[in-house]
Amino acid sequence: MDAGQRWSSRARPGGVAPTRKARPSCPSPARLALPSNGTPTFVTVFANSSKKAHRQLRASRTDRGEIQRITMPKPFALIANDDGIESPFLRALASAMVDEFDLEVAAPCREQSWTGKAMSRHRSVNVEPAAGFPCQAWSVDGTPGDCVNIALGHLLKRRPSVVVSGINVGYNSSIPMLLCSGTVAAASEAAGWKIPALAASLAVSKTAYEGIKSPQFALDADTQDALRHAARHTAKMARALAERSNDDFEVHNVNFPPQVNSTTPVVNTFPANLEIGSLYRRTGPGQFTFHFPDLTDKTCAPDSDWEAIGKAVISYSILKFTGLSTSVSF
Repeated sequence: MDAGQRWSSRARPGGVAPTRKARPSCPSPARLALPSNGTPTFVTVFANSSKKAHRQLRASRTDRGEIQRITMPKPFALIANDDGIESPFLRALASAMVDEFDLEVAAPCREQSWTGKAMSRHRSVNVEPAAGFPCQAWSVDGTPGDCVNIALGHLLKRRPSVVVSGINVGYNSSIPMLLCSGTVAAASEAAGWKIPALAASLAVSKTAYEGIKSPQFALDADTQDALRHAARHTAKMARALAERSNDDFEVHNVNFPPQVNSTTPVVNTFPANLEIGSLYRRTGPGQFTFHFPDLTDKTCAPDSDWEAIGKAVISYSILKFTGLSTSVSF
C-alpha cells in the first residue's frame, strides 16, 4: 500500500477517557491528562485564561508513575513550485519553513512556468529523490499539478496540514495569469483534496528576473534580501493556515512586492480583470515564440492584486473556486 493510501485510510485511535488533576503551581486554571494505560494523549493548558491563550502539551505516565512531557509534533507541509527543483526561491522557502514544519518537497525537474493545471496523461512520470534540501525532496519529471497529485497520492508519509506552492519568480496577479500559473495550479491541486493551499510569488525587476533565470541562478543583494523576507512571511502564513478546513476549494494567493521587508503591510485584494493580449510574437513563416508583453501602463481597480504590487504592499487574495458560478434566469 502506498504512503498516500496509508494516511488517507488510517483510523483514529480510541481509548478510555483520561483522568485529570490540577497543577497547583500554575497561576491560572490548568488540567493535565494522565492516562492510566501510559498512552500519550493531547491536552490543553490555559496559561492565561483572560487572553484566551492556550498551548497544547502531551503527557504520558512512565513506569515509575512520573509525568513525562513530550513536545508536540510539528505540522506537516508539502512544498511545490513551477520554477523547478533547482530554483533558489524554492530552497529559500524550505529553509524558512523547516523550523516550524515537518517538510517534504515535490517539484518539477525543470521549469514548468505557464503550464497551468496541465497533467501528464499520455506518458509516464518519473520521480527521483533530490538533494540539497533540509528535508525529503522529490524531483518530478512532470507538471506542477503532477507533482502535488503524485506526492499526495503516493509519496508522502501522511496527509499534510498545508500545501505551499512557491516562491514563484515573478508575480502571479490578475485573472489571465492565475489561469496560466503553474504555481497557482499546484496549490489548486491541493485544494481539490480539501487541504489548505497557499501560493506565493515575489515580484522582481526585469534585470533580477533575467539573472535568476540564467544557468547560474544569479541573485543580486536586493533580491536576496526581499526573498528572505518573503520566505519568512510565507512560513508564517502557512502556519496560520495549517490544520484549517478547506471545504470550499480555496487557494490563498499571495504576491510580494520587490522591496518586501518585515514590516510590509498585507492587504486584502481580488484578481484584476486585466487584458494581456497576445503572448506570442512571430519569429518566422508560420512560427511564433512566447513573448511576455510590456504591461507597465496597464491599470486596474484600486483594490486589485495588480495595483497592490505598485503600492509596495503584500497582496493577499482568496480564490474560492466553489463560488465561480452565478445564478442565471432562462
